Amino acid sequence: MPDWPRTALLVENTTAMAWDGNGKQVIGRWKQLRDNVRQFILQEAAAESYVGVVLFGSSIAASDMLPLTDNQNREKLANFISEDSPTVGDKVLGAAIKRGVQLLGPQGGTLILVTQNVQEYTPPPNEDVVGAAENNPVWPILYPSEQNMPTQIYEQLAGISPDTSVLTIPNDILPSEDGYPIQSVDTSVGLHDSLLTAAGSPTVRRANGNCLTDVCNIGLQVSDNTAYISPAYVEVFKSPSDFAVISVTDPNGETIAPANQVQFVNMYQINTLQNGVYQVSITNSAMTKKVIAELWATPAPAPLNLEVSAWSPKGLDNLPYSKGSAPRLLATVTTNSSPVLLADVTAVVANKDSQGASVNITLNDNGIGADVTGQDGVYSGYLVGFQPQDSVDITLTATDNNGLAMMVTPSLRAAPTTQGAVACCGSKLNVSSLQLTATGNFAFTSSAVSGRFTGVSPGTLPPGQVTDLQAFRTGRDVTLSFTAPGAQLDQGEGECLYVPNAK
Repeated sequence: MPDWPRTALLVENTTAMAWDGNGKQVIGRWKQLRDNVRQFILQEAAAESYVGVVLFGSSIAASDMLPLTDNQNREKLANFISEDSPTVGDKVLGAAIKRGVQLLGPQGGTLILVTQNVQEYTPPPNEDVVGAAENNPVWPILYPSEQNMPTQIYEQLAGISPDTSVLTIPNDILPSEDGYPIQSVDTSVGLHDSLLTAAGSPTVRRANGNCLTDVCNIGLQVSDNTAYISPAYVEVFKSPSDFAVISVTDPNGETIAPANQVQFVNMYQINTLQNGVYQVSITNSAMTKKVIAELWATPAPAPLNLEVSAWSPKGLDNLPYSKGSAPRLLATVTTNSSPVLLADVTAVVANKDSQGASVNITLNDNGIGADVTGQDGVYSGYLVGFQPQDSVDITLTATDNNGLAMMVTPSLRAAPTTQGAVACCGSKLNVSSLQLTATGNFAFTSSAVSGRFTGVSPGTLPPGQVTDLQAFRTGRDVTLSFTAPGAQLDQGEGECLYVPNAK
């Protein structure tokens, strides 16, 4: 299975998601939640990801964790969201979060928790809400939330990761002529935006507008030179008590068909975004009900501008061998000055004195062998296969490692990331996946740089040391886990492993 991001959507479906404290149904609260989550799954969640849904109240129902590359999976997950308003039950957060963690599986992932905060949540005795997340990042989306309602438990959940926060959507209620309160359409827009934020979506709002009359037009102006990825969308939000008829046209006057038939959050797909005005026409709208239209698009990623640099602690013109030891070669891969982690980096070291004979040196960023600190953006390897006085040309090749390579976001600077920075003492940095962005495919070869070996002949270089040995006991059986060292320090593969049996 591909190593794609995994997200569990935890959606509360208790009576508080449909009724107020006075026993009156809040028109639109559940339908806005239902339709926004459905549209997110159907259109806005990243294709190369796994998503599962947990509906929770006093009982819990969970879907499977499904890849979103298949549109049938999107429809299956969207249809898992209950059509009708919930009528019974109180929520139990800890059990819902625990079920979400089970969906994520041992790979872990992100929990997006959509829950109301119009009623204060009091955990049952012995419920460890934060512990139930098992250190997986949690985005609490409080839909809706009363202004003075405590949020401490949700802040504790968001505090599991430095990259998450509580997303609060005010409980904006409109009066109705028949006495039933109506959830404002602004609340629906807030939920939509919060889902995109929690999912880390790169999509941005390019234009928006609204109207209140029964017949009106909303013009969404696009006029810039930014390149966007197709498709873009016009999204129209209306009250569930509003049966407005909506049509959308592009700057050429061509009608844009709805992307799907979700009832109160309508999306219109734009295959090629143009400069000009996209018109949203509304007829037969209830006069006091606001209709909001927004245009969302995803900016094309900036060029990678890859740079690959090589150096050695004492300089490339002084690569010292000593008895039983070899010099280290260090390298960084950066894109627009941001470090790239999890790349596949190899140095081709060609001996100038041996008619082009070369050795491939694997450079790792895993905290093993020549590498001091894993996932710090510095790739390292021992230079084996040469002798003092050899002069060489060193060429670096870096690839995206079959899609695994990630660039560090500007908010984080893994250390060290530049030549001359001091590495110290750790085996591996714990870099949150939320601070990383996939680089996309790349293959880059640097220009050759010269190097010269010095010192004395190393003789036969020993295999590398095992530095991550772990033992697990099950009954009378013991399982050993470790990374196999290289045949010469951290390079190559050994012929066999010898594990002595001590009695």
